[in-house]
Amino acid sequence: MLLTRLATALVLAPIIIGVLFYLPVAYGVAFFGLMYLVAAWEWTGFFQCQGSMQKAGFVVLTGAVFVLVGLLDARGLGAWVLHLALPAWLLALVWVLRYPVTIPRWLNALFGLVIICLAWLAISTLLTRYDRGPQWVLYAFCIVWSADVGAYFVGRTLGRHKLAPQVSPGKTWEGVAGGMLACSVVGFAGSEWFGVAPAVLVPLTLLCGMVSIVGDLAVSVFKRSAGLKDSGWILPGHGGILDRMDSLTAAGPFLALGLMVVGISD
Repeated sequence: MLLTRLATALVLAPIIIGVLFYLPVAYGVAFFGLMYLVAAWEWTGFFQCQGSMQKAGFVVLTGAVFVLVGLLDARGLGAWVLHLALPAWLLALVWVLRYPVTIPRWLNALFGLVIICLAWLAISTLLTRYDRGPQWVLYAFCIVWSADVGAYFVGRTLGRHKLAPQVSPGKTWEGVAGGMLACSVVGFAGSEWFGVAPAVLVPLTLLCGMVSIVGDLAVSVFKRSAGLKDSGWILPGHGGILDRMDSLTAAGPFLALGLMVVGISD
């Protein structure tokens, strides 16, 4: 299993880097749009959508909302749309803290639609708004990877106090601290790379890192509620797109919005 996961990662990483840095921006927007449409298909399993036609309908609806939010962003309203990430992920945090919790099917579907569209809008915004947009998208990946890796190694070594035992028994508060320490290192490195004051980028990076943990836990809530081990099967050894992009889905909108709020222009 470990070798399969590693092989998949070694294949995916060059593809993502190639799309970000060697193709026009429009291709990057379309690539991540396609990935999130696959994620929308996977989300239908969380609210037990029956039949391929119904699942396809949810994907088509998601694509239509992509177009809508893209039009709003073109009119300068993207930041207002991204503000929806705050109440959405606060609601997800409530579900995590109250698990086991019953989530109505309509709310399950609506939540998935909102966060998937916000995640795509965030990446689209980073790619189209900034000259160094591909680097900012890669930075978003670095945030969630550092939070994950730091939490894994510190939690495995020092973990004693469970974070959310009913949702994800392996996660600990010590792991969270390790993840935030790793995010701090990324934040300082990012401030040097992008020429942004550490007092600005480090707190924003830590916020995104914390939200990424909520994203991971929230998707675990939906999977457990639906009786699923993985969101899908498209990535050998990893499961589905959502299994690999849950943290980015949560953190991305906060990074994109945060950069706009603090006035970073590149």
